[in-house]
Amino acid sequence: MRNLILASAATSLLLIVSCTSVQDTPVAASGQAASAGSSREFVARIVGDTEDVWGALFKQMGASPYPEPRVVLFSGSTQSGCGVVRTALAPSYCAADDKVYVDVAFVDDVRTRAGRQPDFAAAYLIVHAISRHVQRALSAAQHVQSAPPSGNPPQDDLVLSLQADCYTGVWVHFVQQRDLLEPGDLEDGLPAALLLGDPSTHGANQQRLSWFNRGLAGDPEQCRTTN
Repeated sequence: MRNLILASAATSLLLIVSCTSVQDTPVAASGQAASAGSSREFVARIVGDTEDVWGALFKQMGASPYPEPRVVLFSGSTQSGCGVVRTALAPSYCAADDKVYVDVAFVDDVRTRAGRQPDFAAAYLIVHAISRHVQRALSAAQHVQSAPPSGNPPQDDLVLSLQADCYTGVWVHFVQQRDLLEPGDLEDGLPAALLLGDPSTHGANQQRLSWFNRGLAGDPEQCRTTN
């Protein structure tokens, strides 16, 4: 994954700052500034790469242009359309305001502690949240729902989360095509990322791996929840 970070350093940082409406809330403690700064750049480059991938896929599908996600970087806590987003939580998507919220301190912690391939684990969590935005964008472009409502909101959320694993797999496919994965990213980094999810809201690891592998073929159509 470090190969991707280096490859995208020249362009994706500018892309997220100038086009993605990143909003920063002040860092709570000055001692966090140096590590948080590097994580801000990391988030920018990962998000920028997802924009490149999904921008090309939307064009290939003949859909309207991919609407780049709005990403809010924060430390401590921040207000979202879904309520207060607190620190120490994985990147999350709020459907009420169509924004992705990323705690830079959490990303920094994952990148220093999550096993042997921590950058991939951190990237996976960011892209999974971005994939919830992709669901909404595809629904609008194709005039269909990402997943049919079942009348059971927790079950609907679980289905959407698993579908986001599939869309994350689509992104990884194109990273892999450019030979930007490192040995161990999938073997070590992916399990580390899945361990940080709550099975009650994200699904069991085996379910998540199954959906991820669907997307790893590189075809978003494989991520449909109904045929």
